[in-house]
Amino acid sequence: MRVRGFVKVLRMLPYEKEIKEYVKNIKEKLGPKLIIPHESIAKGTFGLGSDVDLLVVSDKLPKNLNKRLKLLYELDNTRAPLDIKGYTSKELKKMILKSHPLILDALEDGIILYSDKGFLKEVKNLFNEAKKHFKRIEKGWMRIKEIH
Repeated sequence: MRVRGFVKVLRMLPYEKEIKEYVKNIKEKLGPKLIIPHESIAKGTFGLGSDVDLLVVSDKLPKNLNKRLKLLYELDNTRAPLDIKGYTSKELKKMILKSHPLILDALEDGIILYSDKGFLKEVKNLFNEAKKHFKRIEKGWMRIKEIH
């Protein structure tokens, strides 16, 4: 996870204006704990046909996954090709503990656009603990130690 100033990061990203607008909407409506662009946009491999992958963590997301996705996309008033994944803080922590590859990749490569400082510290600690048991390989993560 790379933590940088919000404005500085956005100036580096394609769809800067649109991402800024979407993050503002998320902050106003969902009181997020974490917003991370990840995949190609964070790795610097964004190109023609790429989408903007965003991880949004908020405890105000609906439990129903269809309603959750609907809400996340209703808050998108942009023309950017956003691909949004939304989780509650409890779900994210559980996914870290289960070493979910999407989450491990997002936390490893992503850029923190917004975070609740206490939550970010907790997530970093869980992530660092998970990384003791896994090694990143070309196409994912490989278990190197059993988790007890």
